[in-house]
Amino acid sequence: LSEDCSILYNYDSKNSEIEVINLNSLELQRKIKIDRDGPNGVGTVFWFGVPNDSLFMFFNLSRIEFLDQTGSKKTSHKLSKSSFFGQIIQKGQRLSNNFCLIGSTDKLIVPIVSWENDLSSITYLDFGNQKTSAIDHPEILSINDYKIVLKKGNN
Repeated sequence: LSEDCSILYNYDSKNSEIEVINLNSLELQRKIKIDRDGPNGVGTVFWFGVPNDSLFMFFNLSRIEFLDQTGSKKTSHKLSKSSFFGQIIQKGQRLSNNFCLIGSTDKLIVPIVSWENDLSSITYLDFGNQKTSAIDHPEILSINDYKIVLKKGNN
């Protein structure tokens, strides 16, 4: 969703395109072709996000890709090749897909969760300086005491 909530960006993984939909007119404005392979390739996409109006974010378990509005790659972070990344992810854990950019595509705050989606910590990642720090606080982990279930229809 755009910052002013007037544009919806939908990633169509089957056709590897971002659909740009005007929510005021309910019209498809354009499609942006996204490469799966090659220098601008995003690989297999587990999650797609729009951190701001000029940037698209693609995530899977091994990398995070940032592309501009034309589909050209701006930044790529290969998670499995980052020397510091293995220090924060323990066996049975993974990054959640709820990223928050801190001023640039090199600095992120991201929850670390178990495969069962229980929160383990909130972590600051600085890819530019190869640094990380966990934001551990007992009250943050109390969220695991609650389960949210999405129900559809009248049930």
